[in-house]
Amino acid sequence: MRKGISTIIAVMLMVVLTIGLGMAAWSFMSGWLRGKTAVILTITDQDCETGGAIRIWVRNDGTKTSDTLTFTVLSKPAADTGAVNCAPNAGIAPGQEVTITCTRADPEPGMYRIRISTTGAHATAEVMCAG
Repeated sequence: MRKGISTIIAVMLMVVLTIGLGMAAWSFMSGWLRGKTAVILTITDQDCETGGAIRIWVRNDGTKTSDTLTFTVLSKPAADTGAVNCAPNAGIAPGQEVTITCTRADPEPGMYRIRISTTGAHATAEVMCAG
C-alpha cells in the first residue's frame, strides 16, 4: 500500500482551488471595471471665439458630486496682458456636463492652457485661439 492522498481527495482539492481562484479573479475584475469612484473630470470639447470667450465643456465621469471648481491659467500668449476669468464655479453632479466660459480682457492669438480643479481631481484644457 502506497502512502499519500487519494485521487478523489486530490481532485476535490483542485476543484476547490479552481473555484476559489475564479471567484478572486471575478471580484477583482468586477471592482476594476466599475472602479470609477469619487470625482473624475473629463474635458469633452473646447472652443475659442475670435476676440472673445473661451468655452470648455467639462463632464464629471465619477460617482460623487464635485466641490466648487477653481480655474488656473497655466499659460497664455505673452502679448495677452489682461486677466482671464472663468465661470461658473459650482459643483458638477455625476454624469453631468457643464459649459465653462472664460472671458479674455486682452484677447490675443495663441495657446491658452487652463486647469480646472476640484477636491481630488483636475483636468487641463489647451485651446488655440485665433485672436
